[in-house]
Amino acid sequence: MKIGVLGSVLLCLCFISCGGEWIAGDSPKVSCNLSEVPFRSAQKISLSSDGETLYILDRYNDVYAYTRNDARTCAFELSRTSENPDGEIPVNMAQDIAKVGSWLYYYDGISVLRYDDEDWMCDVSLNAMALTASYIYYAPSAGLAQLKMNSTGCVKTGISYSATRVMALDVMSDWIVAVETSGALTDSPERVSIYDADGGVRTRAALAASDTNNSLHFCSATRVRFGATFFALLDAECGYLGVFNLSGGLQYRMDLMEIGVRNAVDIDIIQDDLYILTSSTVNPLIYLDLASYAFGEE
Repeated sequence: MKIGVLGSVLLCLCFISCGGEWIAGDSPKVSCNLSEVPFRSAQKISLSSDGETLYILDRYNDVYAYTRNDARTCAFELSRTSENPDGEIPVNMAQDIAKVGSWLYYYDGISVLRYDDEDWMCDVSLNAMALTASYIYYAPSAGLAQLKMNSTGCVKTGISYSATRVMALDVMSDWIVAVETSGALTDSPERVSIYDADGGVRTRAALAASDTNNSLHFCSATRVRFGATFFALLDAECGYLGVFNLSGGLQYRMDLMEIGVRNAVDIDIIQDDLYILTSSTVNPLIYLDLASYAFGEE
């Protein structure tokens, strides 16, 4: 993906975590340029797999579509069409969104729906979801389950996972990462697990739910996303971003406030490109190139 430098803030920061120090020398944090900001108080973000299309869901359940402007760095133009002249995608009561292939999926509280396909509906109640082109992985009140998509909706597969209560999840091919707790969904997360699509456990690692001085402590699990060779956990409550290897080991925990990112509400990742959505209408989207970060051992 083509990323240059616009409005960057050069960072020279070092963080010590159980995985070593994070060295962000000469690495830019870019405030992305959105041609228009018609939404109010952004809540969710989803990008296409090539990073060319961006969708933002606000707290009033409205979804807005953007396309990348390659003439400028990290810039997106509001997509106005004859069907959607104001750039707003007409969805009803969307609570979460996911761009998968050519389709925009959204969850309205009782079903997963597919925009611009009135004949497709998957009735399911969930706390979190992650989609591929063929499957929906979702967290009901407890556990983790899989649904297979068909031409009109979805069917249960019967595959079971040894998850407790899933707070956030993501999928990459046949790898599913889940952030879990044994308590309430508002508690601090207790573990991260990676599962096979067929239900097997690849890895499981504990977090420090009760030890606030530990770098493995996160106040919340707002969103988890796979990158190229890692996954990242956003803790919007306390403003942390944790980056883990695919064995569940914490590489570093970043305090977003220390790099000037405030009020983060969601993230998405394309390979090594991290996009942070904030509730600000001035700088609603921040970009960080995680590939530029080096790691040193303690």
